[in-house]
Amino acid sequence: MTAGTIAVWGSLPAPKAGWRERLIEAKKIAKELWGTLVLFAAFVTNTGTGVVIDWSDGTISSPHTEYIGWGTSATTAAKADTDLGTAASEARVSGTRSQVTVTNTGDAFQWTGTITASGAKTIKEVALFTSAGTGSPPSGGTCILHANHTDATMGASGDKVDYTITLQVVN
Repeated sequence: MTAGTIAVWGSLPAPKAGWRERLIEAKKIAKELWGTLVLFAAFVTNTGTGVVIDWSDGTISSPHTEYIGWGTSATTAAKADTDLGTAASEARVSGTRSQVTVTNTGDAFQWTGTITASGAKTIKEVALFTSAGTGSPPSGGTCILHANHTDATMGASGDKVDYTITLQVVN
């Protein structure tokens, strides 16, 4: 049973603009069981900006894998974040990465991934990481992007959220 789909959009200025992180605009988010989720705070983190630059200059070689994690904290995401506010117990999932077109040909990276709940909980945040992390809840790796969304209530084990995270480079 799929609880819903969340789309996260982010943007970074082009290199000539200094690669400063920008606030991610909330986009329309699909619903299945519990209604429409709305993003209210999403940031490419300070450390995430460095990761994106490392992708572009080859410091981090391809192929590389990024991981999607979720959490239960209502604390507003900020560019200084290094992790989820309160990571949930489920393992991070490998994001399927592609290069997509939002405005100009090939101007964005996009990751998709589905996280399945191990039990009842309310999910309020999502993040993109450089590693799967260790432990339960998982920790470790660099937090690239952190976003809050309206409550996604997981009623039982097996409920899940399909995430789509798009990071666009803009002028």
